[in-house]
Amino acid sequence: MLSETLLKFVLKQRNERLLPAIKLLPIMKRTISLLSVLTFLLAFSGSAFAQTATTNLTANAQVATNISASQVSGGDLNFGIISSDFENQTNAPTVKPDGTTQGIVDASNAQPGLVDISGQSGQTVTVSINNATLDLTESGGSGDVVTLTPTFNYTKANGTSGSLVLGSDIDASNKTSFDVTIDSNDGENTIVVGGSLSENKSGQLTGGSYTGTLPLNLDYSI
Repeated sequence: MLSETLLKFVLKQRNERLLPAIKLLPIMKRTISLLSVLTFLLAFSGSAFAQTATTNLTANAQVATNISASQVSGGDLNFGIISSDFENQTNAPTVKPDGTTQGIVDASNAQPGLVDISGQSGQTVTVSINNATLDLTESGGSGDVVTLTPTFNYTKANGTSGSLVLGSDIDASNKTSFDVTIDSNDGENTIVVGGSLSENKSGQLTGGSYTGTLPLNLDYSI
């Protein structure tokens, strides 16, 4: 059995060994607590300065107005009454887009043809024909023909009124297409079609009406 003196010595040594660990414990706790506070403050600071914004953008699109074309009522190209033999005539039967005529026996009913077109204001429409000439056939079945060479112009006013826009007429013998700028006021224009006739029959043509259909192609792009 240990003496009282020895027992006190042993307890003293044990306490001295445990003391540093016991003293460290509060320090570790304080360190952990401080780190927790710093972490919280950093996280809180990040949330406090985060910002968001919202705005709106307006999107627009314009659908082009569809082009349309139609012959004006009563707007046939009409040469009136012409000679039955004008092959060697000095002035070929002619109706100009401005309505003036030459080489016609009776021009009281002569007039240029009129075609109204409409589309997107200010845009360009290319007007063209498939061929530079068109045969007009005698309606009674004789087989006689006269040949039309068209000339073109156009006006921004609809129908018969208004000044012609092109500086000079487009003669299909030189050019089979031209551009029309759609009127920026109402989106409508009138194509004016004149022309001249020729024939090469030996002898006189059969009396009667000579007719044909002139297709006009309109190419419209934005």
